[in-house]
Amino acid sequence: MENTVCFFKKGDVIYRQGSFEMWMYDLKSGRVGIYASYGEPDEFLLTEVKGGPGATIGTIGLLDSMCRSATAVALEDVEAIKVTGEAFADYYGNDPDALLNMMKKMSGRIRALTDGYLETCKALAELTENEEDKPKSGWFISKVEKFLNDYAEAIASPSETGNIYYHYGSIR
Repeated sequence: MENTVCFFKKGDVIYRQGSFEMWMYDLKSGRVGIYASYGEPDEFLLTEVKGGPGATIGTIGLLDSMCRSATAVALEDVEAIKVTGEAFADYYGNDPDALLNMMKKMSGRIRALTDGYLETCKALAELTENEEDKPKSGWFISKVEKFLNDYAEAIASPSETGNIYYHYGSIR
């Protein structure tokens, strides 16, 4: 299958959280926002991806053959190449430097998200440590404690069901 050049206008939804597609986009130009719960009251911008060497979106969904964990929205006009699962090896096999650039960018994004999760976990753990400082809501405390336990379990043994995002959506 041949790769396709795609154009998205500012505001276009490129793909939606929960959708299943076996392709990713190599962003040549423009900026894309990656959102949890896009269009809902608890909408949360996870990150922005700027087009250029190594800039891709939808890569994890393609590689792990799972539903999209977030929604991608064009923050400005975007030009991208749609890379299908069948064409992935040829697309990057012909340009190993492009593959290395993509892996470096993905690694940076994963590290940034992990740092955010760890900071959130630390803050939540501190919140639940001191009995006197705990919020009065038992519901809130039980949710925080469940999140911390589930997150620790997901990190210890990642699997399809151990993905913390699928348990909680955006954390706010």
